[in-house]
Amino acid sequence: MAKITTTGYHDCTVATATIGESSNGTPQISLVLVAEGGDNIRAYRYFSDKQGKDGKTVAERSVNELKEAFPAWDGDFTAVTETGLLTALEGLDCNIKVDSEEYNGKTQYRVAFINAPGSGGNSKPLENKAILRQLSALAGFSAPVGAAPSTPNVPAAMQKQPSAEIPVDNVEIVDDPFGS
Repeated sequence: MAKITTTGYHDCTVATATIGESSNGTPQISLVLVAEGGDNIRAYRYFSDKQGKDGKTVAERSVNELKEAFPAWDGDFTAVTETGLLTALEGLDCNIKVDSEEYNGKTQYRVAFINAPGSGGNSKPLENKAILRQLSALAGFSAPVGAAPSTPNVPAAMQKQPSAEIPVDNVEIVDDPFGS
């Protein structure tokens, strides 16, 4: 398997999750994450009591990130094997953000964030169809004839400004992507 050497977001699956200690004795988890196609990268999250600017410890931030990234996981760190494997995370999907940095003249890649599957940067689908139709109208998409009108609560800055009517003849709408 090759290493992930591109920055950005990658959908991955946890191959292994190992609980142990870093070289300086800090408790840590090491995740081997495999992207589609087999490329992999190792992510480390630490569990120290060092407090950050946000008032949370490194351990709190690490645990919260793991719980949010793997909602199917129950959070039980005690379920490790004798060799330190946390098998409950193996096979779970996630989305990671990879960054790069120069170290001793070489480019190194690291996992900056571990997110829930399909998040691609913590974005979740917008399910309010009225707002989706309003945004479509702003983009110039016409709803099919007979579609129920919507009156979403959209900020004035997002509302479509009046414009001249453009006649469109012989247009057949094949599919409504918003299911109206």
